[in-house]
Amino acid sequence: MREVGGADCDLRRLEDYEWFIRIGLSGFELKVQNLVAAGIERGSNTNFAAVTVAANAIRQRIRALTTSKRLRRTAAAYLFYEQAASAWREGRFPAFGTLMMASLAAQPRLTIIPMPGWHVHPAPKLALLL
Repeated sequence: MREVGGADCDLRRLEDYEWFIRIGLSGFELKVQNLVAAGIERGSNTNFAAVTVAANAIRQRIRALTTSKRLRRTAAAYLFYEQAASAWREGRFPAFGTLMMASLAAQPRLTIIPMPGWHVHPAPKLALLL
């Protein structure tokens, strides 16, 4: 992990995605267990400008790290999707449409989200004991 380094604190968004890309390209193998290990609360706190800056920086890093057209297309699809989602939340509907089309063009698919391996489950209901 020392050769990969930690998450890039300069990225205000998508820093975990960029870190996983570096981990994968350095030869580490990610083993996935089918259990809920983290709860991620979806919110509307994403800023379109911050997501766009991060997505553009990550695209440049991926170009520097690999010549794999498949990986570059897959990453582009995901990054365009993230930008589109933040555009939607801010009511930037023309940008949303353009970015979703770019995402689908980069990686044609029948699903909206280009994220293999992630499973979304509703949070379990916790009983409060008083």
